[in-house]
Amino acid sequence: MTLLAASLLIGVLTVLALVLSPILVRTFARMQLRRAGFHLEALGHISDIAGIETLTFYKHRTITTGNLVVVSVDPFTKEDEQDLRWFAGALEHHAAHPIGRAISKLAGRGNVSNVLELPQGISGSVDRHPVRVGQPQWLGCTSCETDFKTVAVEVDQRTMGTITVADEIASTSKKHLAQLRDTGVTPKLVSTEPESVAKDLASRVGIDLVHDDQNMTSTAATTCMRMNESSDEVAIDQLRFTLGDSHPLDIVIRAIQISRAVPKRVMMTQVTIAVVAALAFATAILLF
Repeated sequence: MTLLAASLLIGVLTVLALVLSPILVRTFARMQLRRAGFHLEALGHISDIAGIETLTFYKHRTITTGNLVVVSVDPFTKEDEQDLRWFAGALEHHAAHPIGRAISKLAGRGNVSNVLELPQGISGSVDRHPVRVGQPQWLGCTSCETDFKTVAVEVDQRTMGTITVADEIASTSKKHLAQLRDTGVTPKLVSTEPESVAKDLASRVGIDLVHDDQNMTSTAATTCMRMNESSDEVAIDQLRFTLGDSHPLDIVIRAIQISRAVPKRVMMTQVTIAVVAALAFATAILLF
């Protein structure tokens, strides 16, 4: 083989490698995304993920656990707070409703009898005291009604105060929001709840709130994430991924990181090809 032939062969192989390197890098990235749960129909979707600037999502399975917690116990007189907690908490141990399960954590079980669950609330006897916990209107306390999940508590035919529950914030929520911001993505919460309730949740987590739109769609600046309530499938625009045992924001953050690393990997691969080609030319000159 002559030096000219060797040079032509090296040149052709170098050009071919440079042309194919972006495809190979994107294919490898696609394999990584599939392992993370993403189902990409085309390599071009990697650019769609990398281009996410603002990610909007609902609270379910992202920043909340799906459980409720007590956020406020408000007796009408300060001296009644302990009794308010005790009677309501003891009775609610017998409730099946999520609000009741949250309130039950305020107290032990106590001596409870004659329990009756109704759509409006629950009634029963706690330590021989008649107790009712439920919708304020049911207990004749219309002034107690709020936009929040608030119940009134009645003991011995006297309304003693109110208890408010709210969504339990996931322990990972602030970490996930910080990671999204670190990748250059602005997270925003979309809510179907009353504005005061949505603002309270947003402030507790530290996230911007956008008004709900039942037909929420993506724009050039905003990408919408929706989750199927009956399955583990999540949609980001036209892309789909499955949750498995992973948190949806974990998967999204990982996907963004993988996708945004592609251009740098392409450049590094092409630089490596160029270096190898230069060394090959040098070796050919020495040999021929």
